[in-house]
Amino acid sequence: MAKRLFIAIPFSDSVVKKLAEYGNSYNSNAINWTEENNLHITAHFLGNVDENLIPIIDQTLNKLISARRRFILNYNKILLAPPGRTPNMLWAVFFPSQEFSALCNLVSSALGNIVNNRDHNQPIPHITLCRFKNGFAANRVRVKQIKLDNILVSKCQLIESNLTPNGPIYKILFEYNLNG
Repeated sequence: MAKRLFIAIPFSDSVVKKLAEYGNSYNSNAINWTEENNLHITAHFLGNVDENLIPIIDQTLNKLISARRRFILNYNKILLAPPGRTPNMLWAVFFPSQEFSALCNLVSSALGNIVNNRDHNQPIPHITLCRFKNGFAANRVRVKQIKLDNILVSKCQLIESNLTPNGPIYKILFEYNLNG
């Protein structure tokens, strides 16, 4: 049986709280806000993966991530996303980071042969805050800026995503600590 998987970077409760307050500052039924417990930064999306491969993925990630050093992601701004395309989301974006790119590329390379899925895009460190509902014009949204703490990247998580009509339900399968 296939499971929909991705590797996420979690962050502090204070950042989650600040982002939830930000979402509450908008009053629109045309926006689907990301549930607080689903807020994360995606390091790599694996897609649908045969569940028999999960132990190999776990071993690979444990080895790779524990060898990496912790690092900081510096917050930049809120923007309409994705960049270069018709916007259908709001992202909290962080400045480009060599450490983040190296982590994403290493994971993509190592797991690409296992799950036959390599992400060749330059990773943009971001948190998806919301998605706009069908046909909602993003140009009607006045993007408000906030002050947000930088994020210490100290761990990653392998997450299973179950899509439901009411939104995704995430289940943390494994957690991996970066080296202090």
